[in-house]
Amino acid sequence: MSTSESNSSKQFHAVDPLGEVARRAREIWIERGQPTGSSPDDFLSEAELDLLGGRSAGIPSHRTRHKVAVTPIPLEIHRLQTAERDPLIHAIAHGINFLLNEHECYCLSRFLAGHEFSLRNSPIKYAPSDDEIASILAAFANEYPESFLKQYGVIPVRDIPLPHRQCFWRNRMSEWKSVDEPLTYHDRNTTQRLLDALSHSEFFSCAILRSS
Repeated sequence: MSTSESNSSKQFHAVDPLGEVARRAREIWIERGQPTGSSPDDFLSEAELDLLGGRSAGIPSHRTRHKVAVTPIPLEIHRLQTAERDPLIHAIAHGINFLLNEHECYCLSRFLAGHEFSLRNSPIKYAPSDDEIASILAAFANEYPESFLKQYGVIPVRDIPLPHRQCFWRNRMSEWKSVDEPLTYHDRNTTQRLLDALSHSEFFSCAILRSS
């Protein structure tokens, strides 16, 4: 794990003052049809203007403040919150209450691989293995390459057998590890946004960097 990643992950309990902005940016991104090559991070400035009533960094704007709609929790996430037996997946679902694209899966996998976790009211420390991380990604991921989806025809992602999705993410993680590139600014931004979401899960006690 790079130094920059370690430093960005230490403030696990920090409350991000831009949490609402990140949520609004994701809404805008979805409203725009999730443009190819873009992510919710590309709409942070616009989201900030919306939430601040047309003012950003003290600069007046003629934009009209939009009412921010409450994004409903996807059914898949609701099931993880209420019926999931894996305690770590259950805890994550109470923080990350939205489905993930591939870049978010990449950032989450790096964070999970570098930490061990304590859950409230549990003496067990969780240091997820690569297979366990692949299972977590399979539970939350909602974006797969077209070549993978074509193997199963035109069906909802959730209809693809879970072991096949887990295998996909296990292979993808191996590819990421073989490249071993340092985190970019975009990676760090996305990682911090995910950590901010995790910090709202009532089931997490703490996250600790794994020993080298």
